[in-house]
Amino acid sequence: LSTLPIGMLYCLHLCMNFLVNMAESRVNQAFCNSLSQNNTRTYVHTINDEDLMQFYKEKGITGFYTDRLY
Repeated sequence: LSTLPIGMLYCLHLCMNFLVNMAESRVNQAFCNSLSQNNTRTYVHTINDEDLMQFYKEKGITGFYTDRLY
């Protein structure tokens, strides 16, 4: 990393803070709010229930990993 230009390191830093994947057991409103305030996309795995997906969307979750094809 020390050989990368400053601009590249900044871009790498932005990308690293861009996406969070988590298990359903890790989802809580305070954590989701913090991620959302920092423009971080949040994905939860593995959700197979459409009603639960809608519930999490309302909480600020960006998307889901699922075993089903919709």
